[in-house]
Amino acid sequence: MSISAEHGPYEIIDAFACIGQQPDDDRDLSAAALLTEMDREGIGRTLAMSFAAVRYDQARGNRELAAYCAEH
Repeated sequence: MSISAEHGPYEIIDAFACIGQQPDDDRDLSAAALLTEMDREGIGRTLAMSFAAVRYDQARGNRELAAYCAEH
């Protein structure tokens, strides 16, 4: 999605998004929830990281994130 500005169309890019389960946090941080929020806020693209990759298993988290990205 892009927005129009005085100097032409611009795409909003979120440079910090997280997907997955976060300890002690009951918010929905699934890929589906991220896509819903992106649509609601008019964000066209996002750079995302996996909580699993950051917290406990880099290979598993990166595989899961790659699968989410391939689906969308």
